[in-house]
Amino acid sequence: MSTVPFRSKTSAATVLRNLTGVDEHAPLSAMIEIADRCNEVCVHCYQIQGQKGEITTDDWRGILDELAEMGVLFLTISGGEATLRPDFLDIVAHARKRKFAVKVFTNGLTMDERLADELARLAVQEVQISLYSPRAEVHDWVTRVPGSFDKVIRAVELLVARRIGVVVKRVLTSFNVEDREAYRDLAVRIGADYMLDGQLDAREDGDRGPQSFSISRAQSLEVLRDPTLSRKPKEAVRQPLDRSVCGACSGGVHIEPDGELR
Repeated sequence: MSTVPFRSKTSAATVLRNLTGVDEHAPLSAMIEIADRCNEVCVHCYQIQGQKGEITTDDWRGILDELAEMGVLFLTISGGEATLRPDFLDIVAHARKRKFAVKVFTNGLTMDERLADELARLAVQEVQISLYSPRAEVHDWVTRVPGSFDKVIRAVELLVARRIGVVVKRVLTSFNVEDREAYRDLAVRIGADYMLDGQLDAREDGDRGPQSFSISRAQSLEVLRDPTLSRKPKEAVRQPLDRSVCGACSGGVHIEPDGELR
């Protein structure tokens, strides 16, 4: 397998717009966060679990029906940790019934042969798994779950063996920025694509603690200049003044675990 940086790829939504001339205001993609809970307690996480609540399976089926009627084609299912919901596969199955191209975001802790088999049977397009370091002790420190690194590697192996596309991803932080080449090599070795992100957000209650792990400007520029880690910068293009500058509820839709539209 030839592994390339995930960020260097052109999204399917962009290709579709270019080929069909679809109205840029038509929402082609959506992310639904179905779980207000997680089995990790990552040191940098912006989310606060257990405060929003979760809507029912039937509620999600209705939302998926509405999204399909709106013309959404690409659906990302996330959390918290989405796989903690007992109805996780029911929601995925309904999404596939409505012909969405489905991606799943997970931390990999619940992945086993049965779940991997079901995701393959449902023809999930891609699974993105959080992996914070090529070193087990660093990853486990971030997640605060001993053994979580080994579970991530096992999850990737199970999915790759079933020909499901896998992307390992992490936020670049002060405690992992220097091992990015080893991270890339690990991703290649286990058959996954890889994605690095430099964005750290404050917690949902305004606590800026996670941002204390941000990398320096010099480190950020170093990463951006590495062609194996970042996409090539785009040339400046003149845009008409009446063009939308925001994709919220037009190019994309985001729905919280309690059903709130953002």
